[in-house]
Amino acid sequence: MPALRDILDRFRPAPGPGRAGPVGVPTAAIFTGADELEPVFAALDDVLARCGTIREDARRQVAEIQETADSRLASLRAEAATTADQARAASDASVKAVGQARQAAELVAAEDEAARIRADGIERMTPYVAAAVSRVRNLPGSHTLTARPGDGS
Repeated sequence: MPALRDILDRFRPAPGPGRAGPVGVPTAAIFTGADELEPVFAALDDVLARCGTIREDARRQVAEIQETADSRLASLRAEAATTADQARAASDASVKAVGQARQAAELVAAEDEAARIRADGIERMTPYVAAAVSRVRNLPGSHTLTARPGDGS
């Protein structure tokens, strides 16, 4: 790398008035732009190496985080499935219990209604049955229908 003085020499003014001399800003022909930038890029080699190390560390961390997240996800899915199965079983049991209680109540109500209908039927039929039996007994020759075995009639 050229010394700072060599770089600044480029920007010295051209010679003053008088005898003819070089015109414009003199340049140092011994150093090119690439020569001047080489130390800068050489200093960046360490930075690039550190950047590569940082990238590799980041990739490793990403892989670890992804692996941890995947295992956590699998754990959460299994836990959710277990919880859902338990909730489903509890819900099924609850619905069955409610259904059985309703069924029992409806069965009791139906049995009560059937008993009431039977009693009402007996109550309504009794006069008709009595009238029918009376008419049958009053028919000529009906004494054999109403006679019991062992009666002497």
